[in-house]
Order: sequence, then structure tokens, then C-alpha cells
Amino acid sequence: MRTSSVHLIMSAVAISDIVYMFHNFYLRFIQFARAYSGCIEERTYGMVLADVILRHLLDFAKRSSILFCVWIALIRILVIRNPMSSFYESLSNPFTAYITISGVTLVSLSLSAFKATFYRIVAYSDFNICNSKIKIQAFSYMLHDFFDNKNSLVLQYFNTTDSIVSIIIPCICFPFLTLLLVLELKKKSENRSKMFSSPNDDKTRKFTQLVFYFTLTFFVAGFPLGVASTMMYLFIGMQGFLSIFTFISYILEVLYIINTASHFLVCILVSSQYRETVKSVISCGRHKVGGSGTS
Repeated sequence: MRTSSVHLIMSAVAISDIVYMFHNFYLRFIQFARAYSGCIEERTYGMVLADVILRHLLDFAKRSSILFCVWIALIRILVIRNPMSSFYESLSNPFTAYITISGVTLVSLSLSAFKATFYRIVAYSDFNICNSKIKIQAFSYMLHDFFDNKNSLVLQYFNTTDSIVSIIIPCICFPFLTLLLVLELKKKSENRSKMFSSPNDDKTRKFTQLVFYFTLTFFVAGFPLGVASTMMYLFIGMQGFLSIFTFISYILEVLYIINTASHFLVCILVSSQYRETVKSVISCGRHKVGGSGTS
């Protein structure tokens, strides 16, 4: 699987999905700790800092995963539509994946880091730890003083543009690229079947199913979330609309998490190569991975 750029980028998608879940795992940890211990302080500097880092990692991972998926479809369609070109054929090499992963990671990380500068951790009061007599400093995560009413448009425009460019536009481009890819695969499969029967037809069909599923769930889960996020920033000064779109975003985040969690299962069901790789990982390499499977 390391010989194909698409496989390597799909691995980057999987890693991004895992990183995206870190903040959710953190919230579940807080809930369980509070349920079993009866007390856990979230206002300490360490806990606030952890929450801040995980929030921005979530933003970074979501943006990266979306862009990786778009690049997968783009690379596949360029390679398939230009089979006789050595330049486009080279896009299937691992070097292309390394460049793509590095570029997307750098851009997404830079945007998330820049967004992090809009906020700051501040100390606001002392409080008793778990209702005891021990007092420590409390901390909170809040918007920087620079972004007051006078400069709030800077924050609003940046977040709105980020949502449009990072989520909405890729969600529109991805189905279009996938449609072109599926049509091209179907045309090549029909031409091949007219000449001779090939086992690659079944691989092409399964790969088409895999790409179609990713496109469908990606669009259903990502596009409404991008629209809701954009509306939330546009109506940031109107509490009623802000509350509505914030609530909608929470619901769509659940759908996005379900979509993320289903990627592994679908890859296992559709791709024989993924199944062989999983068997090899579970058996610590004792299970030998067979021949090439569905990409």
C-alpha cells in the first residue's frame, strides 16, 4: 500500500480522522472522571490549555481530512484520464503523496495556528478545589482584547472565509471530481470488457463503490456543517440566530463524527487489500499480506 500515492493519502485521512476524535475523547474523559470521582476541576491552567490545544487540533484535522479527500479524487482522475502521459502517471508515485500531505498539513496547521492567536488564556479568580478549603487560581479561554466591537469584523471575515474555502468549496468540488472519476472508470471498464474479460473489472467496480460512498457521506456530513459554520460567523452579533446555528452545528458535528467513524468499516468491507493489511497488523506481521487488492 506504500507504493501508491492514493493509499498514502488515504492513510493521512485516517490519521486526520483519529486526531479529529481527540477532543471528543477528552470530553468523554471529563464526563467519566466526574461521574466516578465526583470532582474534576476544568478551570486549572493545565486543563484549560489541554482543551484549547485539542480544540485547535480538531479544527486542523477536519480541514486536513477534507482537503486530503479532494486531492485523492483529483489525483485519481488525472491519472486515469491521461494513461499515456508519464507526468500524470508519476502522480501515482509515493513522492506525490509526500508532497500533498506535507503541503496540506502545512497550510491547515498555519490556518489553525493563526486562528489560535485570536484567543488567550486569562486568570479571573480564585476558587476552592472540589469545595475544599484549598484555593487555586482559575483560568478561562476567551477572545483577545484586540477583537472588540471595533475589530470584530476581522474575526468574522476570517472565520467565514475559512469555512467557505476549507469546507463548502471542497464539498462542492469533491462530488464533481468524483462524478468525472466514476464516468471515466465506467468508460474504461466498458472498453476493456469489449476486448476481453479481466479481473480488474471487479476491482474497478469496488473502487468506484468506495469512492462513491466517501463522496456521498462527505457531502451529506460536510456541506451542511460548512454552511452552518459560515452562518454562525455571519450572525455572530445576533444572539438568536447565533444560538440557532450553533445548535445546528452541534447536531451536524455528530453526523460528521458518525461519518468519520464509518470510514474504517467501509474500507474493510469493500477493499480486500485493507482486510489483508488489518489481518497483518492484528497478527503482528505473522499474517502475510497477499497480492494487490482493491485500491
